[in-house]
Amino acid sequence: MIKDRNDPNNDNIGENNTEMEEKLRKDELTKWIIAIFSANNCSPIKGKMLLTKLVFLLVHEIEPKIAKDFDFFPYQYGPYSTELAKRVNRLLDVGWLVSNKKGSSWEFTLSDSGKELADDFIADLDITEDKINKINELKAENIKLPMKKLLKRIYNEYPEFGIDSRISGV
Repeated sequence: MIKDRNDPNNDNIGENNTEMEEKLRKDELTKWIIAIFSANNCSPIKGKMLLTKLVFLLVHEIEPKIAKDFDFFPYQYGPYSTELAKRVNRLLDVGWLVSNKKGSSWEFTLSDSGKELADDFIADLDITEDKINKINELKAENIKLPMKKLLKRIYNEYPEFGIDSRISGV
């Protein structure tokens, strides 16, 4: 679960931001997360579940070589990745991501410092223009879908990730 960055049980306690930033700057998965956030002119991602499903689709449809590293598994609301949640928490901790409570949900966006890093991270990944366009399309198409439609798409294309779902009628 993506934690509140002020939670005293956060698993990043004891590691200062400078050390964490250095680790994140070298981490390929972090760079892919930043890439999805920077897509579509850094448009916000509304909700933890949407963020998880976007990264799931990114790794399964655009960059499958990193799917194993994210280690998605079937969960109550579709595919879930502990590795993704840990990295998002760290990105919040170092201030590269910002989260704002909007009603009963969270909205995530790159901070100014996250935006400054995005181009360098994408260059480090050596992403082709075609992949950049696919990431932009993936984000644009899926952030507009109601969650049930997005899950229906995922469950139809990746049925093994719907086996533990609590969401009926999908």
